[in-house]
Amino acid sequence: MAQVPALLLTVLIFGGFFALIIWLRRREAMGLCNAFVAAGSSDARVKGDDTVIGTVQGVRMTCTIYQGGKHSHPHTVLEAPTPAGMPACEIHLFPQDSGDQRRVERGVEIDVEIGDPRFDAAVVVEAAPAGVVRAVLDDHLRACVLQMMPCQIDVTAGNLHIRKRGRITNAYDVRTLTESVAYLSARLGQVGAELGAERMAAMAQQGVGGYRGVGASAADAAFGPPGAADELAHLQAVRARRTRNSQALFWAVAGGIILVWVFVAKSTATKNASSAPPATTKPATDATKPAPTPAATAHSGTFRDTEGRSFYERGGSGAVAYVDPAKAGVVPLASANPAYGTPAFGLWFDTHFARVCDGYRDGTGLRAVYEGCRPVTCNADSDCPTPRGETTMIECIHGWCGVRAAPMDVNDVVAACMAGTGPDWRSASQRALVQKARACKHSPCTPPPECKVP
Repeated sequence: MAQVPALLLTVLIFGGFFALIIWLRRREAMGLCNAFVAAGSSDARVKGDDTVIGTVQGVRMTCTIYQGGKHSHPHTVLEAPTPAGMPACEIHLFPQDSGDQRRVERGVEIDVEIGDPRFDAAVVVEAAPAGVVRAVLDDHLRACVLQMMPCQIDVTAGNLHIRKRGRITNAYDVRTLTESVAYLSARLGQVGAELGAERMAAMAQQGVGGYRGVGASAADAAFGPPGAADELAHLQAVRARRTRNSQALFWAVAGGIILVWVFVAKSTATKNASSAPPATTKPATDATKPAPTPAATAHSGTFRDTEGRSFYERGGSGAVAYVDPAKAGVVPLASANPAYGTPAFGLWFDTHFARVCDGYRDGTGLRAVYEGCRPVTCNADSDCPTPRGETTMIECIHGWCGVRAAPMDVNDVVAACMAGTGPDWRSASQRALVQKARACKHSPCTPPPECKVP
């Protein structure tokens, strides 16, 4: 029952948190609505939690506050329909930056010069037809645009869109935005009416009547200089090309990041694989401990053990190598045992001494008889076999091959105690030596006095 109050408290905390967020957003929207009223709207109302709809100076507007997120900033969007009779044009206004001139020179951006040095230096006018845009952007509208900057203003067929960074809710900023939008809308209508009058004059001059429209020259007169339609098509093509370039750059960067990630991951995996210590398998007293499957060694020729037997390397890497006796009379002494495999010899490099071990071989590798291991003898380092792919140096240490830096463990002590006693391991004296050697439980080990280590 104690869990019920805890669960209820959790629900209340989260519920209260979300209710607070909704209340704050609603309060912000009410502040925006009051700002619309202060700007002269008599029908302003809140829609949802972050949108206000109202009419200012005869223009129906919708204002939405976007809260932003992890990868975006809060911003305010004001939209209104374009007036009836608006001339065929497209206008995009945004702040100048240091890269605009280069983009214009590369042909991926258009900037119409209005003739106002202050305005031209501060605002990019990507628009067409140029003559219509210059007519729309009169002195008062340019002053309004400069006052609104930095922002993005887009005028397309049927829609007037302004996007400004930040949550705009105070009365002064809202009034500036709404009055600027109202004036822009009115200016579009005025220029459309002026061009309509020019159209009628052109029709009268060409003697065009009835309801069949105007000729090509009359249309040019109505919409600015000749080629106005081509200007619009060129503007749209430039903006489409810039969008494609941006998308291509995005995918190129994303692809590059993926390739770098794959390369780094592959390099790391290769490095880890090469730096990982080799797996080793120590001889097992009960002849049941398998060794890794071997490959070839670097040493060539034959080598000898303390019992005078000669062997040649057949293949191996890491801790174990296959070996075969150099003389036909030398055979493994391990008893036949189908469960362990075929009797065979193996060469072990996993501890202080390199050792030849009697044991078994099957499809999984080699198994060593613990007591059947004997040290490999040498007169020089070149007499010692070296496992291929290993960084450990196998060297001649006072007549026995081994790794000088590796401590002596129980396997080395058993091999040392059995050295010189013959290839078998089943006599009573040999068993006694093995029992004394096994007294060492932790590495490093010290051989008993009966066992002579060079």
